[in-house]
Amino acid sequence: LDSRNTKAASGSVFPALVPGKRQLLRSPAYPGLSSQLEVMVDIPSLDSTAGQMLKVLMYFHGHGGEDCSHAPPSLPGCAIIAVQCPSCVSKDRRCFWFTEGPGGAWNNHEHEKLKRCEVMLQAVICCVDSVLAALSMLKLSHGVMREVMLVGVSMGGSAVLEFARAFPTRVCGAAVVAGLYDDTQLKPLVKAIAHIPLLLVHSRSDAACPFRTIEELHCLRTDPDACNGKNTRRVRTRICVESDTKEHATNGQSDDEAKNSILAKTEAWFSDGYQHNPT
Repeated sequence: LDSRNTKAASGSVFPALVPGKRQLLRSPAYPGLSSQLEVMVDIPSLDSTAGQMLKVLMYFHGHGGEDCSHAPPSLPGCAIIAVQCPSCVSKDRRCFWFTEGPGGAWNNHEHEKLKRCEVMLQAVICCVDSVLAALSMLKLSHGVMREVMLVGVSMGGSAVLEFARAFPTRVCGAAVVAGLYDDTQLKPLVKAIAHIPLLLVHSRSDAACPFRTIEELHCLRTDPDACNGKNTRRVRTRICVESDTKEHATNGQSDDEAKNSILAKTEAWFSDGYQHNPT
């Protein structure tokens, strides 16, 4: 259902949302962005939410031809939000979700030539808030969860980690499929998302997004004493590895203390091979 040119409903920036439908919307203009963001919202039927709050999953698509239409369908009791990542924030400013810089630097993982794209982070969280407000107008008997679940593949996996780091109190779970991240930023990332359950899916010989960074992230979450950033321990092929829940807070702690204060579970679905995991 293409609702991009449909008039906004009273009290909302979006047209009225329709349960049981997959709708394509256009968000209002955001300062600093040269174009409006397109948003796909897939809402389950109302009877599937009976007796529970409506859950919301935010999907981040990958690079190389993917768009928000690749998002999975809604599930009973769970709506899907997927924003379309623009190729440029503004003229001559390339962006890759929440990272901006030269395209060659992105492709070659030259993180020192890239920086965090703050305007995209703020635009997307604003868009999410607007969708949640529109969902609330459906008058569901148990309401809509404010915290969202995240899933992303490849470039979208990087977006999941950056979004969770920027807005940790707004995220209740995250899944990163064949993702990537700046190695030098892993420690502050781990500290910021310590309370968020995390699933990591990756092939060990993935040439597009190197495995070593995700392996180190897993190690920092589950066994920081064994991880020095260079010699991370192997996780058994196709075996789910889960960290224990701990009862410590990270506020006021050093990075080393925070590494040992992971509040949430971590699972790793690592496999041998060269496959850059598809959505």
